[in-house]
Amino acid sequence: MANVLDTGWPAWQNCLMTNFNSPRIIRFATPRCIVCGKDSILQVPENGFRAWQRGELIQIALPELSVDEREMMLNGTHPDCWDAIMGDDEEEN
Repeated sequence: MANVLDTGWPAWQNCLMTNFNSPRIIRFATPRCIVCGKDSILQVPENGFRAWQRGELIQIALPELSVDEREMMLNGTHPDCWDAIMGDDEEEN
C-alpha cells in the first residue's frame, strides 16, 4: 500500500525522488483535491508509474495500489472527500 503524505506542495511539482532501495519507489504529487484544496504525495513503484505514463491503464500498471490511491493519482480527490461529495455506499445499505 502506498503512503499518503499531505505536503501542501503545488500539484505541478510531481517529482521523481527515489529511495534507492529495490524496488525503486518514486514520490508522486497528486493533483489538488477539488473538495479540500490539499495536495498529497503517494509513494509508488517506479516501474508501474512509468508504465502508466506510457499509456498502460492505471489498474494494470499499479495493481498494488488501492482503488482510492489510484483515484487520487488521477484526480487528486481524497477518499474522505469523495465520500463527502458522493455519499458513503455503506450508509445506503
